[in-house]
Amino acid sequence: MKKFSRLISILTAVLILISSITVTAFAAETITETTVIKSGRTYEIGSYRDLETLSVLVNENAYNCAGATFVLTNDIEINTADSESKVLFMSFPDFRGTFNGNGHSIKGLYIKGCGLFESLTNATVTNLKLVDAYITMEDESSYPVGGIAGQINKSTISFCTFKGTVINGGDYTGGIAGRVLNGSKISNCKNHGVIFGKNYVGGIAG
Repeated sequence: MKKFSRLISILTAVLILISSITVTAFAAETITETTVIKSGRTYEIGSYRDLETLSVLVNENAYNCAGATFVLTNDIEINTADSESKVLFMSFPDFRGTFNGNGHSIKGLYIKGCGLFESLTNATVTNLKLVDAYITMEDESSYPVGGIAGQINKSTISFCTFKGTVINGGDYTGGIAGRVLNGSKISNCKNHGVIFGKNYVGGIAG
């Protein structure tokens, strides 16, 4: 009987240890100034500060976020219509991870650049809404410009909505993506914005 009780105790301890390890392995992390983006990890974005911190981390450390997943946990408002001075957001450069908007919106996004993401490579963006966004690349550059991303390469954008304005002084302009390459897919996306460009302009893609 004692041996049986001891066996039960050992099995219980092992199960508790396994459960603890499992929770730790799949727990989402919050974004801080010292976060090191790693493949296989999930990171939560719940505020503008989180989003801004991630942008700074990615741009300053040249992270491409390959294999990492980012999930919005709240609606985020950056600028309001009556804001006297607009806060400019710094685009994510070549993004190679997964960005899940989780049905939430980013409102008042002002960018002088190619889009929320400059480019997507082997990436996924899904369930994201950009509301009252203003994306502009007014000089005659050679860069594609889109509400979600400038250019997508071997990537997927799905269930995303863009409401706002996209202005491109050059070619390839779209409400969701400016240019779509190499088998990339855009599905179940909506554009309710105004798109201006030189050549190859489309509501969804250029």
